Amino acid sequence: MQSFNSNDEGVVGIVSAILLVSLFFIVMTVVAVEYVPAWGEAREAEHMDMVANQFSTLASTIEAQILLGGGETLTSPLKLGSSPLWFIQSAPAWGTLELKPDQFGIAVDSSSVILRQYGGSDYASIVPGTFKPLPPAGGEENNITKISYFMLKMNVSDSKDGMITTTVRDADGNPVGYVEVNATKAASNTYIILRSVNADGEELCRQPVATVGITEGLNNFYVDLLTPVYRFTEILATAKPPFDITLQLSGDKITSASYALAYTTYNEAANTTEDVGVGGVEKTDFNMSYACGTLAYSSQNAYFVNQNYIYDGCGVVVEQLDSGSSGNIFFQSPAVSLAKTGDKAKMVIRVVNLTSGGGTTSMTGTGVTSVDTGGRTSEKTWFATHELNITISTAYAEAWNTLFDRLFKENGYVKGIDYNITQSEGGIAVNFKGSNSGAERDIEFRMTYAVVETRVGSVG
Repeated sequence: MQSFNSNDEGVVGIVSAILLVSLFFIVMTVVAVEYVPAWGEAREAEHMDMVANQFSTLASTIEAQILLGGGETLTSPLKLGSSPLWFIQSAPAWGTLELKPDQFGIAVDSSSVILRQYGGSDYASIVPGTFKPLPPAGGEENNITKISYFMLKMNVSDSKDGMITTTVRDADGNPVGYVEVNATKAASNTYIILRSVNADGEELCRQPVATVGITEGLNNFYVDLLTPVYRFTEILATAKPPFDITLQLSGDKITSASYALAYTTYNEAANTTEDVGVGGVEKTDFNMSYACGTLAYSSQNAYFVNQNYIYDGCGVVVEQLDSGSSGNIFFQSPAVSLAKTGDKAKMVIRVVNLTSGGGTTSMTGTGVTSVDTGGRTSEKTWFATHELNITISTAYAEAWNTLFDRLFKENGYVKGIDYNITQSEGGIAVNFKGSNSGAERDIEFRMTYAVVETRVGSVG
């Protein structure tokens, strides 16, 4: 029998080593080709979920800062990317966070509005032409939560006496007080005297409102019941809401009377509030527009599909980039609401302008960065109209189109009749006619524009 010599043994060792090395590289190749992409994709998908949650938290933080007010600065963390796998060579996932000025815009216009709040001015207490006549049987307003305007108007004759009594009853039907406006004649004078009394019968005020040295009468005399010295506001403050107001006319001296009352009422069935009798100033060809900065995160993944998260207007858009195509939807809806009560519509929008608070405006890496938000200012707009145009300038028209279309349909409005939405590459144009287009101003529109100083921090 032939035996192996030392040379043969050496050859076997070399061949074995080569086979082991080859097997190792085969295994590593299989791992690199089959498993590393799967592991990397799972790792990057997990990171995208983290970014989504962190962006959602950031949006909620900004929302709370605007609603609660105050000047404090809050910090929100954001993980830009993910590191490569430690035990095998793989590509890292990078991310970029950037504050971009003037990337979102909103423009609102209408041919005719009753303007109640705009540019820091409050016109809601101006109530032209909304006086209701006070019939002999009296008048009544119910389910009131808050009164913002209360004016009496009367015509006074030369008869001896006349009086308007306004009584407040709380949610349980209990009287909490009243105010009397008494017109009386003495000698050659006509006196208007106001008297307010609380629930305990205590006289809070007995105040001469006017003394007129004539006997033939007094036309269109006004009394503002919310004047602090009359102390009727103290009676209202003790009324458990929702409360009722009754007005009673007595005597002959006040030949006619009317009242203008602006208040908020509560609709228990719909769990909504509605403003009743609120005034304003009429303005034709009304328009306003705002440009806003946005905050955008873009991923540079090696394995998982790339996604962008954008704080746009006041909501969080997610955009997915896949094989050259893209789509976008709201991951967190913006503060845009629409509520229909009868033929009335109430639309509320909050728009946020993220502006640079100094320092860096962008950051790229794989670590954790921070976003500081603070220094808030806001401006409110409120008006009533019969037709409304809203133009949204954005790179994410698909998301905004879907949002507005859903809101209108949920409230029973018909596309092509009550509203239209036109989508383009640069945004959307919304036309809303409401239910009584061309007649009553049945659309109430409220918008808050807020400016929030934003800083992008360093990567940790």
